[in-house]
Amino acid sequence: MDFEKLKQESMKDPVFKNEWERLTPYYELQEQLIKARVQSKMTQNQIAEKMEVKQSVISNFERKKLDYRISTLIKYADACGKKLKIEFVDK
Repeated sequence: MDFEKLKQESMKDPVFKNEWERLTPYYELQEQLIKARVQSKMTQNQIAEKMEVKQSVISNFERKKLDYRISTLIKYADACGKKLKIEFVDK
């Protein structure tokens, strides 16, 4: 069974679906963080230097489910030469 079929089957379970929808924004944000860094052709260490933090902070920032502070997201975006854009969309 491929991932999409498994996901579709699992989404029939309301508990699974609720948890999936709750966590999706975290994973989408992590994907965007990594994409911004890669597009800027920078390493985690280079971003860390610009943000004046340790590389391990950037690693955790990119891979752990955190409650991100907007000020930290702005610093990360700035270090990548990007601008942070936050958008609300309909469910």
